[in-house]
Amino acid sequence: MIKLTPNLVTDFHRSLATPEWIAQLERVVTGRVRAQEELRSDEGEGTLKFLHTADRNLGPESIVKYICVVEANCQRAPGAPLRDHYRASLRWIPEKQEFLLQGERAHKVEGEWADQLRTALRKRMGSPEGVREVIEELRHTACPSCCTKLRIEYYPEGQKWWCFCPNDEGHFNMEGHYENWKDSPMTWKDQVADRTCPTCKSPKDVVGILYGLIRDPSKIDDTIWILGGCSISKERWHCRRCETEW
Repeated sequence: MIKLTPNLVTDFHRSLATPEWIAQLERVVTGRVRAQEELRSDEGEGTLKFLHTADRNLGPESIVKYICVVEANCQRAPGAPLRDHYRASLRWIPEKQEFLLQGERAHKVEGEWADQLRTALRKRMGSPEGVREVIEELRHTACPSCCTKLRIEYYPEGQKWWCFCPNDEGHFNMEGHYENWKDSPMTWKDQVADRTCPTCKSPKDVVGILYGLIRDPSKIDDTIWILGGCSISKERWHCRRCETEW
């Protein structure tokens, strides 16, 4: 069961959130936590607060005064220190005496660690030397989710790279450009990704997909790249022979 501690700042909300009302909300939240594939437990604790507390939002016709936000830390396992996170926005409907779910998000703590790692590393990538240091560090970094050693791969010309967890790219992934790849102590040629087309079974007509805004496409070597547009997807390779992308 998710146990909630209310943080109430108005008399209206203090009178609304009776122990019975909070117990009903806890049952709803616990049920929603159980439905999240990312979360492994429905035991934990959280906070309850209302979003709209100004006097102008508390009138008799207002519905926003009934909107609340729940943030919960879910225990991974009995005695385990890790806490996964759940956040939901709900609206109380007095006429029906029930809660309407307006939005929710579940987040494993390892996902937050991966986000923090990416953010910290990207801040250091403002110079070629900074990029080199980041790549060197990633070579010795374990996946925040499963502790597997992260893998770095390069596009054929060496300048564009990406790093990911070999067990699951959803655990961690990051990419960038490396202008000084020829000076790197890494044997980057040994880490060029397999470009064999899964349909043609040949790497002959395979090129990398280059995402992002390209202001002068004429400067792009079309023997190496095909433009992928500004919407970045997981596909990294394109076969010119059969148009397969993977």
